[in-house]
Amino acid sequence: MTEPSATGHKARDPADDFIADLGDLAVLRVGGEDAADFLAGQLTSDVRAVRPGQSQLAAWCNPKGRVIVVCRVLCLVDQHLLIFPDDLAEDTLTRLKRYVLRSRVELSDERTRWVTTGYAGPGVGAVLRERLGALPERPGGLIEVAGFVVVALAGYGPRYLVLGAAESVRALREAAVPALGSAPAWRVLEILSGVPVIHRATSETYLPQMLNLEALGGLSFQKGCYPGQEVIARLKYRGDIKRRMFLAGAKLDDAQLDDTKGDGVPTAGQPLFQRLWDGPYKAGEVLAAERHQDGVALLAVIDIAASDQSLHLGDPGGPALSLMPLPYAVPG
Repeated sequence: MTEPSATGHKARDPADDFIADLGDLAVLRVGGEDAADFLAGQLTSDVRAVRPGQSQLAAWCNPKGRVIVVCRVLCLVDQHLLIFPDDLAEDTLTRLKRYVLRSRVELSDERTRWVTTGYAGPGVGAVLRERLGALPERPGGLIEVAGFVVVALAGYGPRYLVLGAAESVRALREAAVPALGSAPAWRVLEILSGVPVIHRATSETYLPQMLNLEALGGLSFQKGCYPGQEVIARLKYRGDIKRRMFLAGAKLDDAQLDDTKGDGVPTAGQPLFQRLWDGPYKAGEVLAAERHQDGVALLAVIDIAASDQSLHLGDPGGPALSLMPLPYAVPG
């Protein structure tokens, strides 16, 4: 398999090691004595069960249960960091601050404090261990060492998020053996790992179950209240989930890639269609997509009833999608 580079040419195989600058990720700090309780009352995951040295996925929802943002929660010794796409950073911070009230909580945008990079490939663990002296022992674990935060990620191949000050990150990157890759190549691995991502175009559209968050440890039904909980719990206990996130691929020629958007990748929110005898039917939308092999790899929320039918990207006559198995089991 080959990965796309930032320019759209074929790039290194995902079995190769590479480092990617992930400047499109926001870092939101949640500190203070009540930080864990505050997050537990806002997010879908059980943040109180996360100990320093651990991380988990979570969603923040509106009162109707629709996901505003999906984030990775990093539990450090004296604070929590939330990692998510930076196009939602300002809005998320502003809206979260409205819920602080009398809680002893500090919220701040830490994008200037932390620089985020991704290390991927079978050999990057040995490189990081040599440079830093330690690594997280299992996926979801994290360590704080020498001014860095290193998070081991589950999913497609060995992958690590590395956060640190700009100069330290630059020095580590320059001392490491792996070649400099691209953020799109990293996002391909996130897509193949089935990790949902919400951008502004899809914010407040989906319930957490539609994004498979209960299969990824990002949705707890045993914790206390949070925005949208009643709607989300009702969906679980009625067993009426009609839409799910699927992993898919589509083969596209150069002309089709150029037609999808300026950089050749389908956009978040782009519709998927099914051809029916009485006309086209909109069966889903793209969550995330990147160039991959001779087309694109994508995550999409699709009507379950339409998932075993022919689906097309962009319009009823558009490129056909091929659904692929996710690397985890999804509740029936």
